[in-house]
Amino acid sequence: MTHFNETDQRVIEELSNQNGRTFEQIAEAVGISVRQLHRIRQKPAVKAELKRLSNENSSEVVILAMPDIVRALTKKAKNGDVKAAQLLFQMQGLLIDRKEITATTQTAPSSYEDMSKDEIAARMAEIQRQLDARPKRIEIALPSPHSNKDYGLN
Repeated sequence: MTHFNETDQRVIEELSNQNGRTFEQIAEAVGISVRQLHRIRQKPAVKAELKRLSNENSSEVVILAMPDIVRALTKKAKNGDVKAAQLLFQMQGLLIDRKEITATTQTAPSSYEDMSKDEIAARMAEIQRQLDARPKRIEIALPSPHSNKDYGLN
């Protein structure tokens, strides 16, 4: 667990209970400058703690609001809203999205042992055709610059 100094702890408390206040108002409440507040907010440990508290608070809000959400969805579902009914059933585990996937595979012969002589001959002819179609590599031996021979290239 990370231990924060007193100022960092106060900044975390004030920011997690911001309630629409500006950074100037929060800095004033803590007794620091806005610039110092910004520096503290940039610390990785402070950022992580603020994120943790935000997630914790969001979860609590959702849990507390759940009865109201269910009542509103139920009312909409009774009035014919199919999406609301679908969501209610999903929340209760009564409706599950299922997707079926059918996979087909086609395997090539694993070796030439599985092929007939004609298939092997055709495959060899195809390979030879591909080899013949490749650009030819031409090698030219050039004289060494240290050679004493004059080839009339000067």
